[in-house]
Amino acid sequence: MKSLVLMFAMTIASSVSFASGVYRCPVTSGDLKGADTVTIVEDCRDSLTMKITGQGETLVTKVVKYDYQNSNEQLKMFKSDDRKTFVYVETDHVGLKVQVSALQYIVRTNYCQQVGW
Repeated sequence: MKSLVLMFAMTIASSVSFASGVYRCPVTSGDLKGADTVTIVEDCRDSLTMKITGQGETLVTKVVKYDYQNSNEQLKMFKSDDRKTFVYVETDHVGLKVQVSALQYIVRTNYCQQVGW
């Protein structure tokens, strides 16, 4: 029984960590007209590609780099080279959520689903 509980806890812990992969996140709020999904692709710990789509069309694509100075275990911050786009990846015991902030818009998502590696 103990081993079953331990295995379940390890499965939960591994499922909510932000590992390299492709995540699709449904947009819950924001002011970018037509946005319905944020997709993030983490290639490595230092950067990720963020794409916002609406009705199957790409609205925004940006490569952002990890900001070591302003991040912690629960909230990872990524920023573009021009410092005009910021992507925040928040992890908790349920999963991860994303917020994209730029000069013209802010988009927030619900919990993401990992859809690829």
